Amino acid sequence: MTEEEFFAYQSKVIGKILESPLEEALQIYTNNFNVLQNYSFILPYSEGIDYVQKFREMKLKNIDVIHFFQSDRLYCLNAQDCISNLFNHEYENKIASCVSLDTQIQSYLYRNYIDAKNKIPENIEEIQKLIDSRMCLIDCLPYTFENTLFNPQFIKMQIYKDNVFAFETYFLKNKQKAKIYSNKLIKYDKRLMDDEFSDWYRRQYLFYYLELLVMIDIFLNHKNLKIFDKELLLVKYFHENIGLLSDRELNLAKLLFIHGTKITFFGKIQKGRKDIVKNLRNMAWDIFHLNNIFNGMLIPRKGIDFVIPFFITYDRRLKDIAPIYKLKSIAYIPGGFIKHLYFLTDLLDPTIKHNYFTAKAFLDRQSRLKGVTEKILIDKIQIEIDKYEELLS
Repeated sequence: MTEEEFFAYQSKVIGKILESPLEEALQIYTNNFNVLQNYSFILPYSEGIDYVQKFREMKLKNIDVIHFFQSDRLYCLNAQDCISNLFNHEYENKIASCVSLDTQIQSYLYRNYIDAKNKIPENIEEIQKLIDSRMCLIDCLPYTFENTLFNPQFIKMQIYKDNVFAFETYFLKNKQKAKIYSNKLIKYDKRLMDDEFSDWYRRQYLFYYLELLVMIDIFLNHKNLKIFDKELLLVKYFHENIGLLSDRELNLAKLLFIHGTKITFFGKIQKGRKDIVKNLRNMAWDIFHLNNIFNGMLIPRKGIDFVIPFFITYDRRLKDIAPIYKLKSIAYIPGGFIKHLYFLTDLLDPTIKHNYFTAKAFLDRQSRLKGVTEKILIDKIQIEIDKYEELLS
């Protein structure tokens, strides 16, 4: 079996498991154990762990906790669990919840900390209540990324140090402990920005930004094309010119092509506006934050097998597009970034999916990126960004 054939077969089997009820999924998994033994699966199951109940019990009145799985109850299927059951050993999957706070919320917490009450919303106490509950992990990486990815020097600034210290004071309830822990976090953030892996994050943001630029150019300047032709134009551009495709943002583009600025996320995008590029840059951070939540599911954490993501934001526009990020199930390799997400929403034309989202098309894109570093890819994407920014300005 060639690499392409193996990859195609494995992807097909994983797809079947993600689509199937639990009993069928278990049978498929058992029959293909040799192909899937490195993978774990999170599947909806009526008797699984109810991971949303804890937030219901808190009765948060003024904020929305967005959860990304269709079902409230989930079951984890993996090799260790199956082997344990086979030999009658007890094995318990350790699943935790992690709430990602958008950058706006963390800046509100900072203002609340320095007693700038006139600049924060009244319901900031609900965020405080969530932090105090200790029912979930809190992810503040979006704040780090948005402020430092393209300005690593910001880590050295006092406002950044104060912000991290403020948040940890909320969480630890002890200023001395908060100071020690926040200093550790700042050192970690500095290493993250100096590490080559930070280029992966930079490229992610620039890629989402370019996706927005291209889809908006098609939306504003190719109005006479049929929706299928707009969709194909967008997909072909990224397949052939960049070598990367992101089906969620292609679904987002399809929403735009169908409904236009009725989608509130795109409400400020009209031809002739002088701030169109600035708005798209900010929108790219929103998309970056949403996608980074899914990356965060696979970050290794001591004593935790899998992290279920939640998101809190004051931005109502994000709530409008959140449904395209809703999941039914997921397959992943623990400790790695290889994952298969089965989303509930799929607006892509079947013909386009057949031509550009097969194992063959994926390997074709991968072969063209062979030897291409993140820095090279960043430079390539930046050239395209400059071109489209000039076009839309």
